[in-house]
Amino acid sequence: MAEGKLSTGIEGLDEILHGGIPQGFTVLVQGEPGTGKTTLGLQ
Repeated sequence: MAEGKLSTGIEGLDEILHGGIPQGFTVLVQGEPGTGKTTLGLQ
């Protein structure tokens, strides 16, 4: 995991985000019903 980033717990998503969600940032997760937004938020 890259320094200053928080892992999403989803390897493929962390790869897309180049190591995870940057610390100190607000992230909006948007998508159709049933796409896993709540699951991601609860992890």
